Amino acid sequence: MKIIVATRETQGQQPGDFNFVPEGEVVIVSDCDCLHEGCECNRSMVGVLCGRATTTMKVVESDLTRDDYILLIRGGNKGYEDLGVDQLVFDEQADALLELAMQFPAGAVIERDGEDFEQRQISA
Repeated sequence: MKIIVATRETQGQQPGDFNFVPEGEVVIVSDCDCLHEGCECNRSMVGVLCGRATTTMKVVESDLTRDDYILLIRGGNKGYEDLGVDQLVFDEQADALLELAMQFPAGAVIERDGEDFEQRQISA
């Protein structure tokens, strides 16, 4: 199945690009309200293990099962269960990310602008 991971590919193609996530780490959409000055959360995703952000993500084929993937997404949201957030929220997040990944071919480098995701062109 296709999933979305962090990549350094095409870093610097857009002004203000950044990547603080290890190559290949599974990423999720940030839970930031984007109300503070200088926030770039609306154009980045966050690594499930490191908790850091990147503006470049890649769609890859993975050997993970859906259940394994859901567990990764739940792990990336640790701490929210202490706030009473139902685990089904994370399952829905995982499904939405899998659906997003299906919209692009494997190998596509994507970028985010709020709720919109587009494939970046890779320079020769």
